[in-house]
Amino acid sequence: MEKTGVENDVHIGRKISEVLNEKKMLKAEFARLLGVSAPTVSYMLDRDTIDLKMLVKVSRVLKHNFLQYYDVGGPPAAPGTGGNKELEPLNAKIRELTAALEAKVGEMERMRVEMVMKENEWLRKINSLLEK
Repeated sequence: MEKTGVENDVHIGRKISEVLNEKKMLKAEFARLLGVSAPTVSYMLDRDTIDLKMLVKVSRVLKHNFLQYYDVGGPPAAPGTGGNKELEPLNAKIRELTAALEAKVGEMERMRVEMVMKENEWLRKINSLLEK
């Protein structure tokens, strides 16, 4: 198989251990964030394979893409596409809709603040009338 810059034989436990050391994270903290015991982490770091679900969880906890070390035989993924160029138009639409939604949420929050300010103004007026 042609080399793609991705390692073919990965000892994933060592890779995880390297990233833990780079991030200066203690095994106990890592275990807590993963929701597993410290001995489970030690076992994981000694192994050269790992369950895919756990690898994804480890990647999220350490904010490091461990899947990049595995050559699955396809062309290298384009940066920022998640490896699937066909999904880029959909991802662009999602980004567009997310931005529009965030703008609407901001607008609604501003309207809520204005309403609370008006409500407070009316309450002050009511209170001043009640005091008379």
